[in-house]
Amino acid sequence: MLTRMKIRMLIDAGAQILEMDNLSLAKAWLRIDNEAPAVLYFDAENKPFVLYRHGVRIPLLASPFADNLGDCLVYLDEAHTRGTDLKMPWNATGALTVKRKTIQCKVAAMRLRRLATTQSVVFFAPPEVHQSILDLRQKKSKDSIDSYDVICWLLEQTCSGIEQLQPLYFSQGADFCRRAQAAIDNPDLLVDVDQRETYLQALKQTEHQTLEQLYKPRLKSKSAMNGPFSPQIAAFMKELNVRRRGFQGLGNAVHGSALQEVEQEREVAYEVEAVRELQKPIHYTPLSFTGPHRDIVSFVETGRLAAGSAGYEHAFKALKRTGLGLKYGINEEATTSKFFISKEFPRTVNLTCANDNFLRQVHWILWSALTETALVITEEEAECLIPLIQDSKRLPTHLLTYAAPVTRKMLHFNDLSYYAIPALPTVWKPPGWLSIELGIFAGRLYFEFEEYGGICKFLGVEVDDTRLPNKADDAETLGELLCPADVADDTTDEDLTHTPMGYVCQGKLLTANHPFFAKVENDGVPGPGKTWPNKVSGRKDAGVTGNSDEIAHSDEYDGYDDCFDVGEDEDEDEDGISDDDDEETITDNELDEPSAADDVGDV
Repeated sequence: MLTRMKIRMLIDAGAQILEMDNLSLAKAWLRIDNEAPAVLYFDAENKPFVLYRHGVRIPLLASPFADNLGDCLVYLDEAHTRGTDLKMPWNATGALTVKRKTIQCKVAAMRLRRLATTQSVVFFAPPEVHQSILDLRQKKSKDSIDSYDVICWLLEQTCSGIEQLQPLYFSQGADFCRRAQAAIDNPDLLVDVDQRETYLQALKQTEHQTLEQLYKPRLKSKSAMNGPFSPQIAAFMKELNVRRRGFQGLGNAVHGSALQEVEQEREVAYEVEAVRELQKPIHYTPLSFTGPHRDIVSFVETGRLAAGSAGYEHAFKALKRTGLGLKYGINEEATTSKFFISKEFPRTVNLTCANDNFLRQVHWILWSALTETALVITEEEAECLIPLIQDSKRLPTHLLTYAAPVTRKMLHFNDLSYYAIPALPTVWKPPGWLSIELGIFAGRLYFEFEEYGGICKFLGVEVDDTRLPNKADDAETLGELLCPADVADDTTDEDLTHTPMGYVCQGKLLTANHPFFAKVENDGVPGPGKTWPNKVSGRKDAGVTGNSDEIAHSDEYDGYDDCFDVGEDEDEDEDGISDDDDEETITDNELDEPSAADDVGDV
């Protein structure tokens, strides 16, 4: 049925698929569909994964389908029909399952955002739901059912659900009247201890009850309100009683009222379980800035750093004092380059121990072509030095701008020519060691393939096309290779395993045709000479481009219904897929989950 109707998105809102887990269903779907290259599903840890036809499974953000789902199949189980927003192709056809008592707001049909124009959906329901629709629409068993009949049935189920909740509405309204009257009867509760205690007793409800207290026959409901009320509260309570008499004649409402007390007990237990201890943020004392060091000013004017000055230090000597540097160790003597930072750069707040959360980002660099020396400075120092650089006609130093690429689409600043004061010569290129060491110090995650060999050589990684890169035995390295999962406690919680620098830290091989190095054009396809394996094409004439179909994750986006983030904003990682040698093959007997990855940019 799915293949014949060319279904591309299966939304199990009715929880009809119970005998198979998500991975098993994805495999079974690929076996019957001979056209789709892969299927998207959510694993047991609620992470989106793409399963390819040959058995390889990789995260969605590390696959080309992160930019364009195209012909990829999509399966959403009941737990992910709400809170997941995947922008499907313009002509996608979806399948939606429903069950008894499915209400309109949980049907999840709007996972297809163009349902009213070019997309379509097919409803799948068990026999009892089919018969219920026929009874509601007064049709015979041989009559056909269309979408209008299904929507009418969903709205009727929604109204029935609201009617069944009326006893709970009455209970909440009566409880509100009781609390409001207690506040009126004790106006001085903030200053009078006795009134405060009386008010608190009125707010409390008996949580633990015996079976006799719960189920013994009562002439009146436990929630019945007896006693004097203020005129405003009395009018409100009178209206509640009128509504109560109205729903008492409904069989479903009466049945719901019988279990009302038990329902309240469950809600209280859940609320108590969700209580979190409030932990106030720690306030740190910011360090004061007194101005740039005189030796840095002299460096701007002469292009030479004073030997043994206290105004600067080598960059990797400072990196050695960070939390990751203390944990893994950094050999500062492995490099003899002239790459320094100002003494002001690591100073942010007053700390008693190393805390990498307060490390600055690298944005401003002083470069002396005379001595080929680079000095990273702070924003405050740059602000003080810019007038000096602009006023002088002939200075041997340049102020360069830089930003470490942390996403695949971010502009690369490796040539350091984006903006310079004064302007650099048109033929100037930075030394290779500067781009590499600057990127490692600044936490760069993405780089051009031309720099791959230099980075591996700098880190002491032996690159061989016939095998994975290994640590060179005779190389004096900056530090041991790190797996992003090993630094999970020291960095952010972002999954950075599938980034070029993550591959280097894990010792995985990278090739020139890897999607990491594909040039993404405006239409979302690789540039000349670059290809993506299993690339999915979109129809430009239909208004669909290859640009990234963002997966939104915001509590403000369409309510809670669409507050899932697989990739968060477009500034998050959007990676290429792994090479076959590096990817993980999934079998029925063994499913190895990839380790959680974290930021490796600081080492």
